Amino acid sequence: EVIKNGSNWIQEHQQLIAANDTTLQWPDVFAWPDSINNPQDHGWLYVTTLRLQKFFARTMDFDGGDGVNI
Repeated sequence: EVIKNGSNWIQEHQQLIAANDTTLQWPDVFAWPDSINNPQDHGWLYVTTLRLQKFFARTMDFDGGDGVNI
């Protein structure tokens, strides 16, 4: 077993896969599909997001004027 120590290994091996300041404000759930039984889904990553920071700051718009709260 190889153990990588420190943040250099992480920085060298990370890759940006998505960026959107409007829809990816608070990544909530990450999921990988069952690629053993569904090989066509190999390599996919599913993410659900929400605007939880707005709820805690009491700035969430519940009437839809600021778009959906996802």
